[in-house]
Amino acid sequence: IGLRLAALLAGPAGRAGAAALRRGDLILSDRSADPMFYHDSRGAIFLVGPDENEHVVPIASPKGFLNPTASIVRYDGKVVVVDADADPAGLGGARGAVFLVDPTLPMPGVAEVLATSLAWDNPSDIMEEASGNYLLLDSDADPLRLGNRPGALFRIDRESHEVTLVAASIYFSDPRSMIFDVDGRILIWDQRANPRQLPGLPGALFRVDPSNGNVEIIFSYAG
Repeated sequence: IGLRLAALLAGPAGRAGAAALRRGDLILSDRSADPMFYHDSRGAIFLVGPDENEHVVPIASPKGFLNPTASIVRYDGKVVVVDADADPAGLGGARGAVFLVDPTLPMPGVAEVLATSLAWDNPSDIMEEASGNYLLLDSDADPLRLGNRPGALFRIDRESHEVTLVAASIYFSDPRSMIFDVDGRILIWDQRANPRQLPGLPGALFRVDPSNGNVEIIFSYAG
């Protein structure tokens, strides 16, 4: 069913309603769930309480979802959701989109479009910078027009929602996930990259400077 554990909430401690978020809650993205019995595989976002006696509760499965792959909780308790296949602007093809969902609204919820782009192909992960801008990792984007869909890192402006390129590399192949390093740079795991021409497809860990787009090879090992 394609479950993905997406975020630990470090936001408001109070629960204003049945689906308001608390500190310690987990947000889970399911790429093909159908909690409202629509008889499709649009996917859903679930709330998992921190206590073992709490149930898993669906908080959003709105029209517009097609393949929600990742989600994070924003400063105001709303959930930012990456959908790898959505095309809310009618750009053609499964370009992907980023939605904003209010978990306090009744199910199935409403998917507000934050951003989408012709430069995207298969968005897979998202993080929020200290500025409030978002970093979006796309596993198949090809902004350098290399022809092999190697993936790229983009930034979404918090206010204008403008999408700009942060980093792309000839060494990328299938970047899937990312975290912040201790110095604020971005660690990206690419599960098929082979920057050192090792046997097979060993994968690689890259470090990206979000201020200038510099890509550094950190680790790749076969065996």
